[in-house]
Amino acid sequence: MAGNLGGKFGAEVASVFDTDQVSDILNFSADQLRAKLGQEQGSWVYNTIRGIDYSEVNTRTKIKSMLRYPPIPI
Repeated sequence: MAGNLGGKFGAEVASVFDTDQVSDILNFSADQLRAKLGQEQGSWVYNTIRGIDYSEVNTRTKIKSMLRYPPIPI
């Protein structure tokens, strides 16, 4: 499986839906995914394969230092 659907969970999803292609799982509705994978995991798979992410965006902290490499004489 692609994206975050690797490891044991990805293998489980691939087995349940008899595919290793995310494009095949895109055809399933959110309700179908929840019915087969459970409420939380089904919703997560539905959102993840569609690029939906509700997690909070964290702003970057100010850069405190910059690396500098001196030129190498030729």
